[in-house]
Amino acid sequence: MEDPPIIIYDEEDVQDGIHSCSKSLIEKKLQFFFDEPKDADRILKGSPWIFRNAWLSLRRWERGQVLPEIQFSLVPLKIQIWGLPLHCRTTKMGFKIGACMGEVKESDVYETKEKGTFIKIQVIFNVNKPLKSGINVGSMKDGISWADFQYERLPQFCYICGKVGHDEDGCKSQQEGEKEGDKDASEFGPWLRASQIGRKLLNKDAVDDSKKRQNSLKKHNATLPSDFLQMMSSLTVTNNDPSSTLPSNDKSTTSVEQKKSPFF
Repeated sequence: MEDPPIIIYDEEDVQDGIHSCSKSLIEKKLQFFFDEPKDADRILKGSPWIFRNAWLSLRRWERGQVLPEIQFSLVPLKIQIWGLPLHCRTTKMGFKIGACMGEVKESDVYETKEKGTFIKIQVIFNVNKPLKSGINVGSMKDGISWADFQYERLPQFCYICGKVGHDEDGCKSQQEGEKEGDKDASEFGPWLRASQIGRKLLNKDAVDDSKKRQNSLKKHNATLPSDFLQMMSSLTVTNNDPSSTLPSNDKSTTSVEQKKSPFF
C-alpha cells in the first residue's frame, strides 16, 4: 500500500489564517477572534472569566501548538489571607504562605475600613486540586496561629471535596465522605468567597521611593538668586510705537528696556 501524498503549502496560503489567529484567544473547544490585538490583551488580562458558574480559562494562540497539549488547568487566582498577627502581614509572608497553593505572582498588603489589614496574593492555581480553607503558620517566638483563606471571583465549588467545577450533588467523593463520617464537612463553605476587595497599601519600598522623588524635586526647585531678582526689578517699559494712542508716559507698553546687569 502506497503512502498517502503530502500536500506542501506556502506561507502565502495560510497568511490570512495567521493574521486572524494572531488576534485570537483559545479555550478547550472554542476560539475567540478579535478585531484588535489590544482587545484580546484586555480579555486575557482579566482571565479566568466566569461563564455559567465555571471558570473560562483562555490562552493566547501560538503557531505550532497542539490543542490537546495546552495546559488549561492552570489559572491565576487571587487569595486573601486573614487572621495573621499584625506584624506578620507583610508581602514576604504572602509569598511564603502562597507557595502552598501554587506559584505566587503577586503579594501586597490591603486594608478595609471594617476589618483592618490583610494580605492579598495572586497564585497560579491548578484547578484539579482542592481549595484550602487556610493554613497554620508560626515561629519559635510567636507560636502557631491559623490564617484563613478567602478567594476572589470564585465560581461554583464543592463543599465536600473543595474542588472547583461541581457541587455536592455531582461530587464523586460524596459517598467516601459519608463513609468517613464527613469529618471535613465544615472545612468548605460559602465563607471561602471574598466579600470585599480592599484597598492596596503602599509598601515600605514604595514609600521610600516616593520620599526620594520628593527630595529630588526640592533640590531642583531652588529659589532664584537675589542678584537676578534685583535685575528683574530694575526693568522698565517704554512705548516705541508712534502710532499708539497711549500717552508716552503710560506704563502699559509693549517693549522692554533694561539697565546694565552683570547677567548680560
